[in-house]
Amino acid sequence: MNRKEIFTQSLKKAGHKVTPSRLLLLGVFAEVPRPISIEYILSKTKGIDAATIYRNVSHLQKTGIIRKVELQKKLDFYELATSHHHHIICRTCGTYEDIDSCGIENIMKKTLQNSKKFVTIQDHFLDFYGACNKCVK
Repeated sequence: MNRKEIFTQSLKKAGHKVTPSRLLLLGVFAEVPRPISIEYILSKTKGIDAATIYRNVSHLQKTGIIRKVELQKKLDFYELATSHHHHIICRTCGTYEDIDSCGIENIMKKTLQNSKKFVTIQDHFLDFYGACNKCVK
């Protein structure tokens, strides 16, 4: 199955119409293996107006196809939500690294056991902040 077919299935499964601008937007995310800003997306999607990009990013985020990533920068960054992972982020230079496991499952179970109002946790966000090797020196 090619990338366009995968994106088409993802959009349909999430209840989105499959449009050329949404396919192009997802293609930009797939080409870059790191979180990207709206400004970067705009630079790679000539011919699509900013309002369309912002609207589509919002819709794709609400349905879980992409997710917002907090990198403690002035811009918002987004990435495809293809795998569950977290980040270690350098507070000095902004370098980051993906972390595939967070070990938070036990904390989530305990949180639900202690909750009086909730029976499920659908998602969580966990990022670590520190200093990279370059900035420590």
